[in-house]
Amino acid sequence: MFSSIGIPVFQLEGGYKSYRSEVIDALPKLNDNVNYIMLNGNTGVGKTNILQSLRNLGCSVLDLEGAANHRGSMLGSIGIGKCNSQKKFETKIYDQLIKADDNFVFVEAESQKIGSVSIPKFISDKMRNGIQIFIEADIQDRIENLKKDYTISDDWISESIRAMDMLNKYISKDRLETLKNEISMGNFDIVARELMEKYYDPMYNFKSDKINYAAKFKTSTDSDRTAMEILKWYEKDIKTKQ
Repeated sequence: MFSSIGIPVFQLEGGYKSYRSEVIDALPKLNDNVNYIMLNGNTGVGKTNILQSLRNLGCSVLDLEGAANHRGSMLGSIGIGKCNSQKKFETKIYDQLIKADDNFVFVEAESQKIGSVSIPKFISDKMRNGIQIFIEADIQDRIENLKKDYTISDDWISESIRAMDMLNKYISKDRLETLKNEISMGNFDIVARELMEKYYDPMYNFKSDKINYAAKFKTSTDSDRTAMEILKWYEKDIKTKQ
């Protein structure tokens, strides 16, 4: 679909500098030729897993958190290492968009910054004007989803304790120490529930109330089932009306 706008898909000669120049020049063109379907939802509903399931179903997907190697929240680096550089982030966005074979691309709603990188403004602007859908899940399912993501590393306890200090603007020192103690005992569920109910959910719900959603979906821990429901909605309500 991108040959008509002069974007090559072959290997470039000239090494990294030529490739970097191609990324800078092509990204705005790639962005201009897609429409985004934004997956919104509270922390832990499994939006990233749903994106992967949509990709497995043949949908075009832009995984910004994968491109950044960061989950987006202040605790988003736990278990996955250092956030990518801005250049690598943009290159990975390019790599995904150039493979898109549909005008509609599914993407997770994100803040402008993901870890230490920033979404290019021309992409984030178009995302905000995209089709918005909402994913919801019961809190226990959200906890289970988070547990799968955040406890994959053998060092998750020590990493989580260190990362908790990033929340010192929002949580009192005494409460932070209590939560750190819970983490040290492996009580992930207790900490995740409190952070969601007292911090993440109120902050997200305030923003979400201002969005007009085209569709809403109830999920659990089965991202494949939810992705199939989204695909059916897309084919019925979006694709057929192009």
